[in-house]
Amino acid sequence: MANKRLEAWYDVIPRRSFTCSFLALCLLGSAACYHGPAATAPPAIPTLTTILDTVSPGTPIRLATTQTHFQGRLVALSVDSVRLRGTAGDTSFARAQIDTLWLRGRQSYDGTKAGAAAGLLLALLPLLARSRGGQPESTGDAALLAAYLAGGALALGILIDIATPAPWVPVEVH
Repeated sequence: MANKRLEAWYDVIPRRSFTCSFLALCLLGSAACYHGPAATAPPAIPTLTTILDTVSPGTPIRLATTQTHFQGRLVALSVDSVRLRGTAGDTSFARAQIDTLWLRGRQSYDGTKAGAAAGLLLALLPLLARSRGGQPESTGDAALLAAYLAGGALALGILIDIATPAPWVPVEVH
């Protein structure tokens, strides 16, 4: 009985106006919840001291002064100098002379991702060939070949990532 009342009520209201009213109510409700983007202050530019205090000894650093560019690993920090170990030995730089500083960025692992994707695609080839009418006893051989192809492509991708160093990222200092 309740369903017949609901159907009678629904037939009284034109469907188009009901739908438009419902959509308008949804839009108004969502607009009332929107407060706009939050006003944020621009991020503070870190000083050279705050950046170097977060870097541990042994970290690869590239820096530029007014006179030279140098790349090495951080050996020690003092109040007014930075000591790096390069191919020619240890070199100290005054903090006030450092114009630009670069740190190693994150490795993207694109080679591993590409190797995994290629391995999956290559692994499908023997399995598809087996499903097209291969012998029942060759199922194990197809699966083994698929595993070798997937593993080989993944290993090649990992080797590419090992051979590709992480990029240098300039650090804005003031």
